[in-house]
Amino acid sequence: MALLKEGLLALLRELDKRRQITLARARELYGGKMSDATWKRVKKRLAAEGCTLAWIGKARIFKVVDPMWTLERGSQTGTLRDRLTMLRAGAAALGSPYVEKLAPLFEQWDAQLAAGAAEAAPTPPLRPQPRADANFFARLATIEAALRDRRMIAFAYAKPGGRAQHRQIEPYALHEHVGRFYVWGRENVRQAPKFFAIDLMRDLTLEDDFEPDPKLDLASALRHSFGMYVNPRATPMRVVVEIDPSRAAYVRARRWPAETALEEAADGKLHVTFTVTDPFEVVSWVLGFGGAARILEPAAAADYARRAAERIAELHTWSRRAAKDERMLRFEWPAES
Repeated sequence: MALLKEGLLALLRELDKRRQITLARARELYGGKMSDATWKRVKKRLAAEGCTLAWIGKARIFKVVDPMWTLERGSQTGTLRDRLTMLRAGAAALGSPYVEKLAPLFEQWDAQLAAGAAEAAPTPPLRPQPRADANFFARLATIEAALRDRRMIAFAYAKPGGRAQHRQIEPYALHEHVGRFYVWGRENVRQAPKFFAIDLMRDLTLEDDFEPDPKLDLASALRHSFGMYVNPRATPMRVVVEIDPSRAAYVRARRWPAETALEEAADGKLHVTFTVTDPFEVVSWVLGFGGAARILEPAAAADYARRAAERIAELHTWSRRAAKDERMLRFEWPAES
């Protein structure tokens, strides 16, 4: 009996890590002689642990059927549910018919992961993620239903420092930006759609059906946005950023929002051109390079960056009088290959 438990545990660990197994490998891990009849019984025991296997004839392997199954649910559930939330946002951007096809799967997996959420240990996120709780997931489910069924939503919306206001909007899209989730929608037919942060919504309810405006499209609305800031009434402006050679590989490896040109200078620097209606996010991005990037044009955007840098320096004047660690004196902004 002890051998049986050890063999099953070895199989479960392998399947948790690899998600697939050959019959020869299964026999090796299980230990001893394993007939076809015994293998059938083992598969039933594995299924009882939530690990159901399917035979893939072409590859001659058994695969784990449920992509959300894990051996250690307590340590994985929270992380997996957070990642699934990000996938749901990405799927929402695909539009119809993909949203309708994927929604039942996401709902099934989310319910499955929610069952083990109470045991989940916190794990550090690999990228910014929402501070999700049960209320967040409930709001997200309601919003997804509204998007699928083309129904209006009503909610109390409380901006920081302000009183909650009643809103009723036509939701057109779910948008994730740096781990924060928004609904892109409009309050009336004469108004341009706006972003509403899900974490600021309270008392969310589904309302009447509405006929969507076919001219409204999130991708088109964000065409001249570096992230999500957009001014629909402004004329798009050209912002040119120069990147130092030490960070050139980092920038070159990605396609950036609103990027219209990428040129490499003879000295190894990069010139990246963006076309945006609001330069705020481009300026913030430039400041994040710690002096390894600068705005070449227009002067107004460069001046905005200068004033922001001066404000940052002013906020950190206290460090001039603070005791310094010797290691900090040799600090340099990290270069990326």
